[in-house]
Amino acid sequence: MAAGDRSTLGGIVYGQSDAAEIYRRWSLPLAHPQRDLGEEHANLMKATLDRDADTAVGRLTEHIEQARDTLLRNARTDVEPLSPL
Repeated sequence: MAAGDRSTLGGIVYGQSDAAEIYRRWSLPLAHPQRDLGEEHANLMKATLDRDADTAVGRLTEHIEQARDTLLRNARTDVEPLSPL
C-alpha cells in the first residue's frame, strides 16, 4: 500500500498488519513447542504464490489458531479479563 493511502482497502490492510504485530510481540517470548515457524511461513507463502487459496486459507487458519492457543496457555490467570467494549 502506498504511504498515506486512506482507502477502505488501506484501512483493512493496515488494521490487519497492526493486529498481526500485536500477536507477534505477545507470542515471541513464549515457547512454541514442536513448531517450526519458518517452515509454517514458507508453506503459507508457497500456497499463496501458487494461488492455491484453499491450502493458503487452511495453513493461515492453523497458524493463527496455534498462535492463539499458545497465548491462551501462557495467559496470566491472576488478572481480571477485560470487559467487551
